[in-house]
Amino acid sequence: NKLSPPALTMCGDESIDQLRNALITIEKEGIPGDFIETGVWRGGLPIIMRAFLHDIKDYKRTVYIADSFAGLPQDVKDVKDKAANLLLEPLNGLSTSRELVENALNYFGLNDDQVVFLEGWFKDTLPQMPKTPLALIRLDGDYYESTMDAISQLYPRLSSGGYLIVDDYNLPLGCKKAINEYREEMEIEEPMIKINKQAVYWRKK
Repeated sequence: NKLSPPALTMCGDESIDQLRNALITIEKEGIPGDFIETGVWRGGLPIIMRAFLHDIKDYKRTVYIADSFAGLPQDVKDVKDKAANLLLEPLNGLSTSRELVENALNYFGLNDDQVVFLEGWFKDTLPQMPKTPLALIRLDGDYYESTMDAISQLYPRLSSGGYLIVDDYNLPLGCKKAINEYREEMEIEEPMIKINKQAVYWRKK
């Protein structure tokens, strides 16, 4: 018998419900594109994405899983990120292995060619992924550089009506600064909608 995997996400019910509702809306409205999460921990939310595609018998979309699988980056410059690094990295709580995520996918029978791993730092892996449209982008990179690397590479490919979800926006990290700077630079005016105390999302016009 397969051993059940450990807890696969630190997200609360609000974030899981919002993701599920976003996936339903994407399917209902026929918004084109693949799904991606940047910073997946143990893979819980990408597993939900892949399970959704399985349930609706969608064989065309891909779920991209982007993570260093080496913990948080050390060479951070943002002041808030430096402080967070001192607190978080010794705990090693945000580091997990690709094998653990693959095992979890295998447990649910979802590890197939509609799942693509992008292992490494976002600045290296995201420019190399196929330039297909995206319907949903979920950013969970914590830090300024990680968030900026991800949104600048991915947002131009987000389809009209697609979802940009930011898990760490209201945490005391550099993520918020990166999002605000990018929105200002790109003149993004879509209002951000609160998911819970830390996470927000908006839909691209």
